[in-house]
Amino acid sequence: MVLTLLYIQSVQLGHEPTVVEVYEAGHKGKDPTNPDVLCRQTASERLGAYRDEMIRRHGPDCDWRHVPIDAQAVHASGGGKAHGRFSLFDGMINTQEVRASQRLASSSQSCGGSSR
Repeated sequence: MVLTLLYIQSVQLGHEPTVVEVYEAGHKGKDPTNPDVLCRQTASERLGAYRDEMIRRHGPDCDWRHVPIDAQAVHASGGGKAHGRFSLFDGMINTQEVRASQRLASSSQSCGGSSR
């Protein structure tokens, strides 16, 4: 079933769908002319916060829908890992990598913030 849906979406898009495109398709709103409005306001807000964080981290030219998921951006945009889950792409993110990266960032900040 999932493979069939991925195949259909691949044909419609002309390429293999990214995780963000699959999320958008799974949370599609009623208005096909406005893809930024998803089926629930919380889904729209979460994806919008992720988009904003990706642009903040990677610049205004970031093609955030088509690049690999940035676990740190998911963590930052969702306010952490509330109730043991990320707000988006929970099963796609290695929690250990996020924790290790945050420990590294906090230790470099406590040492004067410069890292070479």
